[in-house]
Amino acid sequence: MSDITARAAAKIAEFEEKKETVPLQAASELLAEVNLAKEPDPMKRLLLRREALETWLALVAAIDKNLDPSFNPQDVPSVKISPLFPAAPTRSRASNTNKPPSRTGRRPSATCCRPNCGVSTRW
Repeated sequence: MSDITARAAAKIAEFEEKKETVPLQAASELLAEVNLAKEPDPMKRLLLRREALETWLALVAAIDKNLDPSFNPQDVPSVKISPLFPAAPTRSRASNTNKPPSRTGRRPSATCCRPNCGVSTRW
């Protein structure tokens, strides 16, 4: 067995003893480091591939074996969370007349530029 897969298998065994998730995370990180392309010998690469796959399957089996049988993904808690602070009052566009001047430094006129149009351009 390669060094990486042996250490990953030891982490899986540690998880089985302690039932903590940290060893599973460590085992998955170790198995992610297996690089088959670095192994020049085809027979050793085949053995490494088999060991890595068996260890990955052992990791998934350990997770599957320890899942909560009463877990129901459809049973979600209700979403009734009250805000910590009251909502800020909203200001309508019509009531907001204290906008800063435009880029040219001028405020728009009270009516449209066309005579007798009557459309207000106030903010």
